[in-house]
Amino acid sequence: MQTNPSPEQPNGHSSAPDGDTSHNADAAPRDFSTISPSAFTLLLMKGLTPIPYARQAAELLLASRPNAADPIAVAKATASNPGTSYPNASHFSASNPNAPHPSTSNPTTPNPGTSAPTTSHPTASQASAPNPNATPQPPNPFDTEHRPPLFWARLLHFENRYWNIDQLMQSLDITNILELSSGFSFRGLALSREKPVYYIDTDLPDLIATKQQFVSALTREPHPTATNGAGNPAAAANVPETNTAATTTPETNTAATATAENNTAAANVPETNAAAAGAPENTPGHYELLPLNVLDAPAFQAIAHRFPPGPLLIVNEGLLVYLDQAEKEALCQTIHSILRQRGGYWITGDIYIQKELDPSLIDREDSFHQFLQHHNVEEKKFPDFERAAEFFTRMGFIVDREAAMDVSRLSALPRLLAAISPETQKKLTQTPKMHATWRLRVAGS
Repeated sequence: MQTNPSPEQPNGHSSAPDGDTSHNADAAPRDFSTISPSAFTLLLMKGLTPIPYARQAAELLLASRPNAADPIAVAKATASNPGTSYPNASHFSASNPNAPHPSTSNPTTPNPGTSAPTTSHPTASQASAPNPNATPQPPNPFDTEHRPPLFWARLLHFENRYWNIDQLMQSLDITNILELSSGFSFRGLALSREKPVYYIDTDLPDLIATKQQFVSALTREPHPTATNGAGNPAAAANVPETNTAATTTPETNTAATATAENNTAAANVPETNAAAAGAPENTPGHYELLPLNVLDAPAFQAIAHRFPPGPLLIVNEGLLVYLDQAEKEALCQTIHSILRQRGGYWITGDIYIQKELDPSLIDREDSFHQFLQHHNVEEKKFPDFERAAEFFTRMGFIVDREAAMDVSRLSALPRLLAAISPETQKKLTQTPKMHATWRLRVAGS
């Protein structure tokens, strides 16, 4: 792996392979908001994990929009039928007093302390022949008994990516943290209630407006824990669980590594974070949400200037795979400029590699797979790890450290292993590495 800065580009600037680093000035700006549905999908998936606040936020989403169990499919329907709607800030109970509370009004929402959703039994009249005009009901997103292996493989990947970033953060004594395109990750909310950090959470304006409603609801009243609402690790064991990108390649790759490393360790339930969701105002850290398009360099710089003096840690997952070459370079130049001035690191969970998978491991009818195809995610990955390292070197960065998988934290792994045959497990162990999480620093710093 090359980690030395390129002598031709010491300041991190470079040109795209075709010699043009800018888009056509007359071209319409890209609509990145079409990526947002994947953030809702990931939230519902992560609601089955101990990831901080994921379960509570997923319950809030379903309480406000019970038909949002498959947000990507809903978004597709919305595009073809303008009469449909998609979850936004006005749907949540913090701003909508008529919205049901997740723990009392939504029949598909688990009660705190339980691992399975409560259900209402239909009366004899209700159990009559279905109405052909009725809207099809989405599957229960908290069901753990009827999931295909692909679901658990995908969840395993996203769970691993989340904990990988935490792993690379923990060894740094930096309190200024900026998260880019965070989607519905509540890492900053949880961390600000544990440590004296100054944490700014960013994403596109509409998503941030909705996320603010989540945060208001999550901090308005106490919850059992900040993890999954189960209340204790034993309950969490019964409900195992990146902005937003993965494909059929990294999800199976994560499963392969986890299977090969240690199946027994993975069966242990990770410890839960006991920070209360309804923490008082005098929590040790500062947490705020701000809208940001990461390609808007002046706005990015302005947010960086909001932090107190000291080095800055920039974090992202599920962003680079949606950016083309010129956009990746523009983002790198902005981050390089900021870190060169302030000092600090950039942790990115977006080192994805183009690889061909065994067709038997791919479900081409899967809505999330189709979503990623629509956004040309595979083409926007790096060709291989060597060229990924060369790219960041050319942009003025050094790969400081790579995260290592901790199978003891992967609560989705036992579910996956139980859902696949020994033959499939063997295929997974033979799948080459396709994803990494890297911590970068400015060359010469």
